[in-house]
Amino acid sequence: MNTASTAAFIAASATALSAIAGGNTVGPDITVGGLTGATTYGAEGDIHSYALAFTACNMGDAPLDWFDSTPRHPVFATQLYRLADGRFEQIGLSWVFHEFFPLQGNLCGDCSPPFNVQTLGVGCSNVNSAGLGGAQQGLGPRTEVSAATGVFPIPFGAQNQTGDAVYKRLQASRDDLQTPGARFFFEGQYVTADDAAAGNGFNNVSYRETTFSPATLSPMLTGDTIEQTPAIFAWADADPEVFVAEALAPDGGRYIVASRAYPFDTGEWRYEYAVYNQNSDRNAMKFEAPHQGRTDFPRAFDLGFHDVDYHSGEPVDGTDWAGVEALFDARWEVVPPAPLAALPNEIRWGTLYNFGFSSFDPPVLSTVRVTLSGSAGPAESIDIPALAAGAAHCSDADFAQPYYVLDLADIQTYIGLFNAGSPGADIVEPLGVLDLSDLQAFIAAFVGGCAN
Repeated sequence: MNTASTAAFIAASATALSAIAGGNTVGPDITVGGLTGATTYGAEGDIHSYALAFTACNMGDAPLDWFDSTPRHPVFATQLYRLADGRFEQIGLSWVFHEFFPLQGNLCGDCSPPFNVQTLGVGCSNVNSAGLGGAQQGLGPRTEVSAATGVFPIPFGAQNQTGDAVYKRLQASRDDLQTPGARFFFEGQYVTADDAAAGNGFNNVSYRETTFSPATLSPMLTGDTIEQTPAIFAWADADPEVFVAEALAPDGGRYIVASRAYPFDTGEWRYEYAVYNQNSDRNAMKFEAPHQGRTDFPRAFDLGFHDVDYHSGEPVDGTDWAGVEALFDARWEVVPPAPLAALPNEIRWGTLYNFGFSSFDPPVLSTVRVTLSGSAGPAESIDIPALAAGAAHCSDADFAQPYYVLDLADIQTYIGLFNAGSPGADIVEPLGVLDLSDLQAFIAAFVGGCAN
């Protein structure tokens, strides 16, 4: 794992985890102690379904509520991610598994069995098989669970209902699972009310890498479970050039943004962002990546977007966000669903959405802006450090490295872009049209030399 990113994440979490070295955290504290197995339940068409075996640990200093048929028990969600072609994307999610009776095991350390058998004792573990975690009767909708508070209704939606092989279980498409050269990561996440009330909700996520059989697409877990860490850090582990940062939403939930800038021989840069909502009920509805370089022609182009599909009747509209190539930033925003049709396609807890664009401006460290929906008031924004297109040019003719030097490389790069019809060569009005005025503007800028 990327050492700097991981160390920063763990340090930021420490205040919520423990005040006494070697001691338990204050109050109940559930963690995913291990993702111990994975199984497939088959497919419907090109959609395959999966479930995990997993272990819960109570790392706190008080018993953890585990009361069946009440809102006082944990729920467990499963996510699947793909690292391929320079992007870390979420390609699958499950409904949530409702826990019902705790086993007082010793897999997490010394277990102190509780007086009440419907709680998980201090230091105790509970083990679930993939067969139990994939049992459809005990799976409920994600959208009715508050990750910030751990609150959900009882009975939960579609309780005891069953369906075909993929119903409610983690779903992923055959095309996504067969991406050449890709790496895959399962993630498990607990949410429960007394853990959230104690302020221990940041360490409830763990992940583990997996492979899929080429013939059957059956999963096989590899390596160790990376405990108390979201899967987005697997991108930083694989690529030290990935920059990871976080910020807290107004409800105390955590947002994490990972960013990467890829250079190309044409002088273009490709900017990729992964925006992850770990446990906030303030869903993200808008994302803005700023430009700090030239502003005299469209500097963001080839906008990209990727989300994950809800399924099995979850009432979330799947429309892609609308992207805009603005003068000072690239921005994406939720498209409102038709009246009464569904919930908007916002970034909810346990989900990760991707945004990307190309630019001729190389990266600088800046901030991106995530605007959150106003569930209990007006919409608010949080700014998170990230890589952004920056000012490294001294002139409209400064198209190639070394920047701040106008030479033959700039002429060759510009002519190549112009001949290819690239929007990067479109430097004067009318925008969207490559013509003689663009060539004349480039020549004038080159002759004029560097402005600074």
